[in-house]
Amino acid sequence: MANLSKPGRVLLTNLAYVGSFDWDQEQWQFNITQVWKEARGRYFVASDSGCSCPQPFEDINYTDECAGPYNKTELRAYFERALKAERGRRPQSELRQEISKLLAKLT
Repeated sequence: MANLSKPGRVLLTNLAYVGSFDWDQEQWQFNITQVWKEARGRYFVASDSGCSCPQPFEDINYTDECAGPYNKTELRAYFERALKAERGRRPQSELRQEISKLLAKLT
């Protein structure tokens, strides 16, 4: 019998990719946040950063390695908290535009 209180691990590749953006846009490194959607309309978000050698998200594969699940309102609040924490080196106006574009893709 399956333990419903602890669902099985879900691969991110089994979810619908929504979009991503880079908090810094540095030439030789990355600081990326990505969002995925599961069929029930819940969203997962993960961030990864590093130099240009590794691939972004090569070590993040499952939903339990992400933040979430969130609904649209909760995801918007997640990004507001990240902005208030002054995450990233880009101007806040640019980051807000990137986040708005990403949130506009939510269905």
